[in-house]
Amino acid sequence: MEQASTQAVIAALLRVAKGAEAATTPAAMRELRLILLDVDRLRASMELDRQRERIGFRRAIDFAKSEV
Repeated sequence: MEQASTQAVIAALLRVAKGAEAATTPAAMRELRLILLDVDRLRASMELDRQRERIGFRRAIDFAKSEV
């Protein structure tokens, strides 16, 4: 559920960024940059969560194999 929420946030941020593409003021450009940085940070966090989950699955499988 958390990943779906993160994906929804990323999608919303990208929609906002797409709408702000025509921004010409320095403040609007700064806001667009901050949005894109947030998107990048969230994507990196999701990837780290996926890696941790894969490691957990591998450990569980290895443990199950060792019990046989």
